[in-house]
Parts: sequence; C-alpha cells; structure tokens
Amino acid sequence: MMDYKEYISKGTEIANNSVEMVYYTWKTGLANLNWIQDQFENMARIQMDINKSMRADMVKAVEDFSAQTRQAQEKYNSMVKDVLQSIVEAGPSRLSQ
Repeated sequence: MMDYKEYISKGTEIANNSVEMVYYTWKTGLANLNWIQDQFENMARIQMDINKSMRADMVKAVEDFSAQTRQAQEKYNSMVKDVLQSIVEAGPSRLSQ
C-alpha cells in the first residue's frame, strides 16, 4: 500500500505530464496554424503574380487588336479613296453606261 507521500508524488507527476501534454498540443497546433497561414500567403502571392501576368497579356492583346483595327481602317479608307478617285477619273460618261 502506498503512503501519503507516494500519492502526492504520483499525483504531481501526473499533473506535470498533463501540463506538458497540453503545452505540446498547443505548440503543435500553433505550428500547424503557422504552416497553414504560410501556405495561404504563398497561394495568394502566386495568384497575384498570375493575375499580374494576365493583365499584362490582356493589355498586349488590346494593343495588338487596336493596331490591327487601325491598319484595317487605313486599308478600307485607302480602298474607298481609290474607288472614288477612279469614279471621278472615269467621268460622267462611264457612269451612265
């Protein structure tokens, strides 16, 4: 049979072990939360880099489209000008035929 001192010693040991386990559990939990936050920050950073790249690509595409539209408009204007000029040069006699 255990005497009074042994009960106190055993109880103290159990209490100390419990406190250590709680501390270890909290420490592990906080480390996991830190890791998760790092992962979210990295994903957010990667997504922001992707968005930046997509914006740059979109600006380039719009600039290219604008240049192509401008060239097409210039060609169209030149064609209309050539047609009107050929009509004027042909004179009224060609139009009545």
